[in-house]
Amino acid sequence: MIKNKQRFTLVMLGLLAIILLIVAYFLQTPNSSKRMQKSQSRGADSLNSQEEGQLREKREPVSLPKKMTVENELKIEVEPVHVSDDQVQFTVALASYQNSDSVGMNPLETTILLDEEDTPYAPVQWDISQEDEYNKVGVLTFNISHFPKSLRLSIFELEERIFEWSLVAPDAE
Repeated sequence: MIKNKQRFTLVMLGLLAIILLIVAYFLQTPNSSKRMQKSQSRGADSLNSQEEGQLREKREPVSLPKKMTVENELKIEVEPVHVSDDQVQFTVALASYQNSDSVGMNPLETTILLDEEDTPYAPVQWDISQEDEYNKVGVLTFNISHFPKSLRLSIFELEERIFEWSLVAPDAE
């Protein structure tokens, strides 16, 4: 009878030990998987930061061509001179040899910038660098929320004039 009680006690202790090991395993596994996920996400974050830094290096400086239209006796030349994650600047030149009133338009009131998702951005600053009766040249600045894949500048004079640039290489699209 004592041997049966001892065997029963040993079996119960063995079962209890197995149950405790199983419980400890399951309690520890989510934590270790969470830790692994955190370290993996940290690794991914650092890779993303590294990749983002490399992309920034690759996309700086951005050189985009000057574009021009002539309509309604007004010539408009636009050239992106600065494109970054948070700001875009254009040199805008207005010229008219017949109608000085059209040169007087204010790009802060007549211009909008759209990105690849058609997110509209209003200009925040217009710095005139040269002006006379028939010519006006300045820098038009927009604050943006991300580095754009494309730019579409719309200037509303008598009719809308659209200037477009792609910042993505054709094979990357």
